[in-house]
Amino acid sequence: SVEALRATVAAGCDPKVIHAFFRAYWVEGRPPSDDATLRDVLGRAGHDASALLARISGDDAKRDLRARTDEAIALGIFGAPAYVVDGKDLYWGQDRIHFVAGVPMNDLLPAPARAEGHAKHGLEIYWDFSSPFAYLASTQAEALAARTGATLTWRPMLIGGLFKEVGQPMVPMQTWSAAKQAYVFEDMKRWAAHWGVPFAFPSRFPMSSLKALRCYLALPEAARGAFRAKTFRAYWAEDRDIADDAVLRELVGPGADEILAKSQTPDVKQALATATKRAVLAGVFGAPTWVIDEEDLYWGQDRIPLVERALLA
Repeated sequence: SVEALRATVAAGCDPKVIHAFFRAYWVEGRPPSDDATLRDVLGRAGHDASALLARISGDDAKRDLRARTDEAIALGIFGAPAYVVDGKDLYWGQDRIHFVAGVPMNDLLPAPARAEGHAKHGLEIYWDFSSPFAYLASTQAEALAARTGATLTWRPMLIGGLFKEVGQPMVPMQTWSAAKQAYVFEDMKRWAAHWGVPFAFPSRFPMSSLKALRCYLALPEAARGAFRAKTFRAYWAEDRDIADDAVLRELVGPGADEILAKSQTPDVKQALATATKRAVLAGVFGAPTWVIDEEDLYWGQDRIPLVERALLA
């Protein structure tokens, strides 16, 4: 895209040129820096294509694009699109426009088609206590199901085992650039504020969630929801060590010793392995993952508005 970018800068960042280059590549499948594409885009936008193309091969055009790229790096930008408000507040991704605009995400989406008596859907959420994004999603899942009439099923999984199966690094955050890490930590805080839930990135990260997940599966079905909510909060809001037996006993409550003992049995260990394998077979590669009617997959707590629209369609 280098020549297309240089041509865009030479044309004064004309919106007509920008939109036309995007359309040429992402809609029409044309290489944006091909000479024919460059001439067509610039000419249709009312520019002298030959004159601009003669300029973009010069040193001035190269320095100009390099300077703009250096400015983006200095602002902490690590991907596109990136929005910068007042020269300081950075938002990454087209899915963050609602934060930039300061309005709920649903306000930026066309109203979903809601047929009279829309079908009730099944909604699964795949999660692990060790994921901050799964924590944020967990605070909204029940309300989402209630609003849409969906039947919600919680699907625990050992995310380390999942990552191993799908070839993902064990701690994806540690593979990100420093700029992206800094941004994502800020983005988590924004989402916590958006959902109105407590959040504090823990001092122990990554955290082994193996014991906590096995305790969850060792509990009677009726007791799992309370334990899940308390354990997520203990780690992601209170900075507690959910791999510590004493902490787990407190989170389990009455009968904790029995549950901790049961969590070490072959049946419970196999149940977690089976649950993780189910996630792999469902196409899950991260947490949280939403699956509608065992078919349509959405990844991330920031996809809740899209999940909701699908459940109401």
